[in-house]
Amino acid sequence: MRYFLFILAALALITAACDISSPRLPAWNVDLNVPLTNQRLYVADLADSVNIIVGDGQILTLTGTGEARTNPIGEVNFTPNLQTPPIPLLSGVVHSGTVPIEDPEGKVFLSYGRLEEGTLKLNFENMQPGITSLSLTFPDIRTAQGESFVAVYPGGDGMQTYSLVDCSIGVDGSGIILNELAYTLNVQSDQPDGTPVGTVTLHLNNQLGFNIFQGRLLGYRRDFTGEISPIDIDYPHDLDQAVLLQEANLLVRITNEIGFEAEFHGEIFAKNYSTLETRSIEVMDSTEAGLVPYMAAPATAEGATVTEHNFSHNLYQLLQIMPDFVELRNAYLLINSRPGELGFVDENAREFVRYRVDAPFKMEILDSVIEMTQPRSVEISSDIQKHIREKLLTSDLCLEVLNKVPVGGTGTIYIGTDPDLDPANPQSWSFSKAFTVHASTSPGGDQPQQIEISLSKEEVDVFANPTVYMILSFHFEPSNGVVEITAGPEDYVEVKAMLRAKVRVNEEED
Repeated sequence: MRYFLFILAALALITAACDISSPRLPAWNVDLNVPLTNQRLYVADLADSVNIIVGDGQILTLTGTGEARTNPIGEVNFTPNLQTPPIPLLSGVVHSGTVPIEDPEGKVFLSYGRLEEGTLKLNFENMQPGITSLSLTFPDIRTAQGESFVAVYPGGDGMQTYSLVDCSIGVDGSGIILNELAYTLNVQSDQPDGTPVGTVTLHLNNQLGFNIFQGRLLGYRRDFTGEISPIDIDYPHDLDQAVLLQEANLLVRITNEIGFEAEFHGEIFAKNYSTLETRSIEVMDSTEAGLVPYMAAPATAEGATVTEHNFSHNLYQLLQIMPDFVELRNAYLLINSRPGELGFVDENAREFVRYRVDAPFKMEILDSVIEMTQPRSVEISSDIQKHIREKLLTSDLCLEVLNKVPVGGTGTIYIGTDPDLDPANPQSWSFSKAFTVHASTSPGGDQPQQIEISLSKEEVDVFANPTVYMILSFHFEPSNGVVEITAGPEDYVEVKAMLRAKVRVNEEED
């Protein structure tokens, strides 16, 4: 019995000396995966349907369209500067003759025309009494009623003026150049036949203006001084800072309402507003014989004709300044009728030119940066915020990048809590991380790149905020040669980003 009591006493002493802890809950490490972005940036998204389009062969293309037009041609005019010597007037004698009707400048050759402006002057001198009738008939000049034009002597000495407005000269559609005007002089008086009764001098030295004209024109210039619409170019994502174009084409579409073939002259002017650099190039056709003007086909009896020309000679050099403004300048049409080829025109006819610049993105990539225009926001749940603040062990920024574009470089992701996050303003973002992007043409470039970037405690604490903002930028590496950028459904850069954080949690928190 004493032995049993001794054992109990010993156990009591041992128990009293022990500190028995309360039960502990199990704890373990947990990986938190926070998706940040899953974005596929298509090359086609650069197209704005205005200046950047998807062209032939799904090639991304810079384009722009402008217009210019001439004013209505109005009158075709020339001044014959004709003054004949005094022509004797003989009583009872019918006298026929001709007088020249030519442009002394050698630019206008008349076959047929309707006059909107013009006068004929006759100077009668030494007129004798007894004249009963005196008239000059011009069979090549017709009145509005279709009759031969007749100038009747009104009596007395002096200069008489006869309006030719609404008269026509020549035969419509004859196809024959009229170099002289025929006339018939008929004098009747009470004097014996053959008696001199005075003289008359013909003056055709005022401007003749034709609102309808058929004939030939030489060196006849038509300036595009009417409405002019230039090309204004807006580059998305600062694309003008990133590329150097190596190919360009200018489509010139000339609408001609005038029935004369004409040479097109003009220059394309370009200006970059940022650098203030300007360039211009004359629009000419490059042939084996050298540079020659493009031709505009004449209008026909059925109406206006449209002539299209593609101009590319050294045009890419003009567009390499990546202009914001492109305009057709010093443009005109020069009519030079070939011998034997007659044309036509009326006063309302004019010419239009529509020009379109196309520059496919066959280009050299420069050392440059392109950024997303707007930050992307990510909402962080309160539980994740708490785990990051209180239970974080390690963290990484995990990226998966698939580049289907033949251009490589360095990507940078900027992360912060400012909704106005701007890579150019370090105060607006908390940290940034750079990563390499391989070109699709590089070895293994057709496979996704797996990238892990460790984050410091200070950096990962940014994600302990309700909303986080991020923006991507790409710093292209120079291509050192020409690359072709297509914009099909398989041309894109895909970026997936995820925050992976390891935290320590226990069963109660779980």
